[in-house]
Amino acid sequence: MADHQPPTSGDAASSDSGETPEQTISVDVDYDRRINFAMQQNDVPVVKLLRVTNRGAELLENLTLNVWIDHDLAPKTSVHIARIAGGETWNLETLDLPLDSAVLATQEEREAASLHVEVKDGERTLGNERVPVAILSFNE
Repeated sequence: MADHQPPTSGDAASSDSGETPEQTISVDVDYDRRINFAMQQNDVPVVKLLRVTNRGAELLENLTLNVWIDHDLAPKTSVHIARIAGGETWNLETLDLPLDSAVLATQEEREAASLHVEVKDGERTLGNERVPVAILSFNE
């Protein structure tokens, strides 16, 4: 698990999908909506920027950020978030999310999948986001 610097303050756009009223964290992700074999071979990151905003007033510490893609395309990758003060946003640029080359090399047709992002405090989920991705066929 990688350890990253404390959060930076700022106004981050947050997404409403995947949130429930009791969630104290909002997650916003900038990513490529289409994934193909050439991206994996050229080490092009799928996730360009992740923003995690603490919408509550309390300091949150020792959180885990998990990111993965359905269909065994990318295994769960975890990042340690040391702390996010109330009202602040923690940013992660260019997450190294490993794509499975065998899955992409044998992809015969376009397939819909989801990129999942969750923020946990131990076993408790504080926030999550699920966004659509298209897994392109090998020759696309």
